[in-house]
Amino acid sequence: MDDRQVFDTPIAGYGEKELGRHSYTKGAWSLYVLYRLVGEKSFALIIRNMLKEFTERGINFSEFQKLSERATKRNLDKFFKEWVYGTESSQLLVDKIPIADIMRRYGP
Repeated sequence: MDDRQVFDTPIAGYGEKELGRHSYTKGAWSLYVLYRLVGEKSFALIIRNMLKEFTERGINFSEFQKLSERATKRNLDKFFKEWVYGTESSQLLVDKIPIADIMRRYGP
């Protein structure tokens, strides 16, 4: 598998292209950025609500975004576009952009 394929594929497409092993790294970074963006209490609420509402089945990315926005009362569209549905976040990681600079992309 060529690294360019990983770089050019949004995390939402990793399963389709059998890039699962890469989803661990980028998936972890995505959750860390979300944690930093919404704060510890809101992130804990997101996880708690997800475990409560999706006990019987898995959650898809769209449902996770809606659940996250409901829990935080924030529009997280830019975050999800860049970290889940887009590839902009791959460039941030490859360029080793500091987390403080990444966070500035999403406002105060």
